[in-house]
Amino acid sequence: MTNRQTRDDPQRTQQKDILSTLSRNVQEAKKFKDIVMGNFTDIYRNLTKKHVVALGWALSHCPKVKYIVKVDDDVIVNVYNLARHIKQTYRTTREAVVCRVPKNLQVHRSKVSKWSVSMEEYPFRAYPPYCLGLGIFMTRDVALRLYETTRDVRPFWIDDVYMTGLVAWKAGVTLKDFHANLTVVFQNSYHPHHRNAMFVLARFNNKQGYRQYWRDLVASEG
Repeated sequence: MTNRQTRDDPQRTQQKDILSTLSRNVQEAKKFKDIVMGNFTDIYRNLTKKHVVALGWALSHCPKVKYIVKVDDDVIVNVYNLARHIKQTYRTTREAVVCRVPKNLQVHRSKVSKWSVSMEEYPFRAYPPYCLGLGIFMTRDVALRLYETTRDVRPFWIDDVYMTGLVAWKAGVTLKDFHANLTVVFQNSYHPHHRNAMFVLARFNNKQGYRQYWRDLVASEG
């Protein structure tokens, strides 16, 4: 009876699953060098840690890049338009953070909200201007300032608010708002003009929808 309880203990099973996943990730990282791993649990409330680690990795491992782009993992990046936009608008720009800045900066207090924040976590009514996470473009000099300033700003679990709001404010960095047509959100179906956006938050019911969108995007570049 004791052995069975030990063998079927949910916590032990979860720990084994985590260790198994970690082991596979380490093996893949060693083989393909395509995973950046941090010493923390990958959960929603640790997104700020992930954001800081990713920015630090980019700065230390890519010392010659002029620009850094951060996107959420469910966003499609139109790399063609991104490259064109950089060449046309930001080729000689320094100290820039460009993104969609939300108009409503009110703090969510309702406990049913995914982004509910307590008074203990953040006592003010509103956030400073910050970037929506679906697509953030920044020059390297700003990325370095933000990364270094994280040492002086207490962590806050909503990563976009923390890095591009609180930390940016502390670092004296001003955000530049994208034109509305450079980001788009749609559900299942899309219009041809959606392919003009740089960052696309798409909600397809299956993988085929994403693949078809990408094929149409590549074909439109001819």
